[in-house]
Amino acid sequence: MSSAVNFGAEEESEPCMTAENSTASIVVVGQNAAAGAPMPAVWQRWIAEKLLLRFEPNAIVEALAQHGFDRATAARAVLAAQNHPYLVAVKPIAPDA
Repeated sequence: MSSAVNFGAEEESEPCMTAENSTASIVVVGQNAAAGAPMPAVWQRWIAEKLLLRFEPNAIVEALAQHGFDRATAARAVLAAQNHPYLVAVKPIAPDA
């Protein structure tokens, strides 16, 4: 069963999604992030959530790029999240997605 990652267009700062695993297909709804813009905190939280749900980092980068972030900014944000001490600490106890 394939789930969709749905970026909400209803509010600029509120991404929303449903997914069951890291092979989910990505559906982009709306564009609210300018290319090259700093990663807003709401998106940083979204990245952390997806990593804890075991999404593939490249899929997260691609989703962010499709939503208007440039790939370099997206890749840096995902890498920073992967290496953040809080995520490193909880990853071993996070439930399998």
